[in-house]
Amino acid sequence: SNDTNSYKSMGVSGSGNCFIAANITSNKVSFYSIDQSTKTITHEGDITVSNLYDITIYPLPISNDGLVYALKHYLSASSISWKVYKRTSVTTTSHTLIGEFDTFNLSLSSDGTHVVVADPTAIANKKVISVYKYDESGTSWTKIGSSINTNPANSSSPATSAIGYIDQSLT
Repeated sequence: SNDTNSYKSMGVSGSGNCFIAANITSNKVSFYSIDQSTKTITHEGDITVSNLYDITIYPLPISNDGLVYALKHYLSASSISWKVYKRTSVTTTSHTLIGEFDTFNLSLSSDGTHVVVADPTAIANKKVISVYKYDESGTSWTKIGSSINTNPANSSSPATSAIGYIDQSLT
């Protein structure tokens, strides 16, 4: 069925040309294209992905063009993984795994070439974040700079929830 009412997580591309919907109960991901000129939505197909993890409070990360997206996978009680995929077109379900990150939190850039992840050693406190850039081949990603401790001991640095805010007193 392509009834999106049964889905728990959805993400729409920034350009509005497609969206994806994930049902964690059935481990099914459905792909839809949107034709802006005719105002029609086409169900492009479904894939089954093992161990989808509940991300109902977040939209699915998807690039502006809709070709790159990320899904959260349950590995064990103490291990969560985000897998990043790239589709060949918004009118197909054909995709390739281009990256995997052992982290509870992941943010995808609008062009799908960068991710920001919470360091797996700091998941409980979500204090350390790292940025990676896709190397445009296989599953290779390069870490950009050093990891950022967003709340080091004995510091007035902002908490993780305040990332993006620049305190003039710290510059």
